[in-house]
Amino acid sequence: MIDKIVSGRYLIRSQIGSGGMAVVYKATDMKTGDIVALKVLRQEYNSDAEFVQRFVREAEAASKMFHENIVNTLDYGEDGDQRYIVMEYVEGQTLKEMIRSMGRIPAGTAVPMAIRILAAVDHAHKNNIVHRDIKPQNILVGKNGEVKVADFGIARRMRQDNDITNVKESNLAMGSVHYFSPEQAAGEAADQKSDLYSVGVVLYEMLTGQLPFDGETALSVALKHVNEDPPSMRTIDGSISKGLDEVVMRALSKDAFKRYQNAADMAADLKRAMRSPRGGFVRYPETKEEKQARRERQELRNRQLRRWIVAGCLAVAVLVCAFLGARMSMHSRRMMEFSQMPQTVGATLDAARALLADFELQCDVAYVYDDQVPEGTVVSQSEDAGTWVRKNGVVTLMVCAGRSTVDVPFVVGQDEASARQMLLDSGIRDVAVEYVADEAKNGVVLSQSPEPSAVQRETTVVLTVGARPCTVPGLLGMSREAAELAIVAAGLKVGTVTEAYSQDGQPGSVIAQSLQPESTALEGATVDLTIVQYAQPEYFVDPLIAVDVPEGGAQVMLAMQTPSGNTSEMTVDVAEGGRHELSLTSSESGTHIIDIYVNGVWMEQISREFR
Repeated sequence: MIDKIVSGRYLIRSQIGSGGMAVVYKATDMKTGDIVALKVLRQEYNSDAEFVQRFVREAEAASKMFHENIVNTLDYGEDGDQRYIVMEYVEGQTLKEMIRSMGRIPAGTAVPMAIRILAAVDHAHKNNIVHRDIKPQNILVGKNGEVKVADFGIARRMRQDNDITNVKESNLAMGSVHYFSPEQAAGEAADQKSDLYSVGVVLYEMLTGQLPFDGETALSVALKHVNEDPPSMRTIDGSISKGLDEVVMRALSKDAFKRYQNAADMAADLKRAMRSPRGGFVRYPETKEEKQARRERQELRNRQLRRWIVAGCLAVAVLVCAFLGARMSMHSRRMMEFSQMPQTVGATLDAARALLADFELQCDVAYVYDDQVPEGTVVSQSEDAGTWVRKNGVVTLMVCAGRSTVDVPFVVGQDEASARQMLLDSGIRDVAVEYVADEAKNGVVLSQSPEPSAVQRETTVVLTVGARPCTVPGLLGMSREAAELAIVAAGLKVGTVTEAYSQDGQPGSVIAQSLQPESTALEGATVDLTIVQYAQPEYFVDPLIAVDVPEGGAQVMLAMQTPSGNTSEMTVDVAEGGRHELSLTSSESGTHIIDIYVNGVWMEQISREFR
């Protein structure tokens, strides 16, 4: 293959990698002069029609992802019977090679790299793509320190069966089994939480130089993923902080429900672990069974209290009876404050308004389309006839605004604006436009669907409009406002704008665009943007909250109210008695009100400053 020219464009220079399904070459794009990576499907798989179809489908999906921490797909195709994918070339080494050469990567280097990996995974998940094969061999580290995740989608499509027997026998799985999630090792479906488990394994190996699970065979490793808990990283290297160890251990939870549910949450806790190495902030969600067990423990503690209050309840019952008698008297008086709802359905709006006024009720009107009743007639009412409504209360009447069907006019040959106005005048409210290349009839309607006929008002009318080609501008690094102006100036439209985490980009700046810079698109096409997310400030309680725990331990709950009135709770199981200091965080600064409960019993209310 060396010195061969693929598709008359890519000159192969040298081989830089090899796997079970494909070979990767360093090549020159003779059209642009750029160095690229060319992944070529092995010859024995080209005859498998189903696999080739999946290979093409995955290549198309990967080509739509653009992110600074993903090895971007530039092109794909076939030359004769050879299928290939063209990717950007990253000068550097794989993360696996880096780990082998360094042994252990310091936390100050490993954590920012892991956050970049999570940013790539987060972008893929938002595009409905699960990697399923995150491992150091698929992560490239450039000479300038950039981190890029490779091989999105291909690995997961290679295996037709994910059972443990295949893990034992497949050479393809051998390289990945150390990074499998328990559900993958058990042959179950993988989702985004499976990728986060694999990121946890990668970070574990970066920090300790060891894998959490190892064995003589792939099957033995897979069974450990399913049945065994990983050893704490601090047993391997005591210099690893407790906070960082807690984050990784949550990512490696056997139960996917206990893991981080998205990449952004895991990245946030990694950043916090660097600020708060003592830990104590990682929270596991409770399962239904755990919540039930906690309720049962609380109920057991409360039974003793109930015995003491039975006598008091008897005394209170006398007071309640007196109170109920007073309430019944009040209820009779309150009947004077209510009116019975009359029947207005079938009446005209004016008649219904007058009838409600007679009953001392006010009217709010909402309009609906209906072919069965005359225009201006009440179709339904928010309160059933005969029900009691407070006097001067507001009752909503649904009134017929006309027929539910409209006649679609013929708009072919009109300019887009005129066609939209004609459809609007006819009663159509939902118009979609599809643009096709036709510079001679730029802005003119070429066809419509449906053709002129009677349709429901909510029917979407699709117009095919001629458009001239436009050049997509380069937007990376721009602010959101500048990028949107550039898109509009180029004759295009701003599409969906999403936020993503980025270690290096400035908050609010563009780090990815859906259409390639300098590519050609039709006028009016949409360009989706990904911008760097602004960091949310975090404030810490000062001083810490001191709680006296009885001997034998207890469950402590802190109920917090922020200055804006928002409330939240934190529950901690404290194993040992004595005086303990607990920390809280908030997204607001200033004075917070905190109620302290020990074993479900309110102890005291305090105020604390958050800075």
